[in-house]
Amino acid sequence: AGTRRVADLVPGAGSSNPSLLVALGSRVVFNAYDPVHGTEAWSSDGTAAGTARLGDLTPGSGGSLIQAFYPASNAVYFFVSYGALWKTDGTAAGTALVSNQFSGTAYGAAALGSTLVFAVRNSLLPGSSLWASDGTSGGTQVLRGGWTGYGVTELTAIGSNVWFQGSR
Repeated sequence: AGTRRVADLVPGAGSSNPSLLVALGSRVVFNAYDPVHGTEAWSSDGTAAGTARLGDLTPGSGGSLIQAFYPASNAVYFFVSYGALWKTDGTAAGTALVSNQFSGTAYGAAALGSTLVFAVRNSLLPGSSLWASDGTSGGTQVLRGGWTGYGVTELTAIGSNVWFQGSR
């Protein structure tokens, strides 16, 4: 029945610059800007009343520096501010820190059912590492690490396997 604005997150002449939209059930999870919190994760059910910031995950106006959202089963995973892995069910109450043990940057992820497999380059293990998370801190672990000089990117799930590109 046409195109319509769902919500004006920055009233007036400013823009919330929504980006990185991913579906999560009947909701959409996305990045959006507001001048008080910066760019943070938001969710909407398609109504103004059902559109809300998922939290001030990195307090202050600098925002959370989310690079991508990764759907996995009934959740969406994302990395905040260079290394913290978060998970959301699309609600503020259902948004939680999974692990902040990564001192580097995530370079892609793929979902195997409800498990997220992702690549990280950090200072804890030299080079690139592959990790997996079931959405809990205890269930987040390194699968293989220490590929010195290699970059691991372009993760894709096919069946019960994750394929990736490795480059020097």
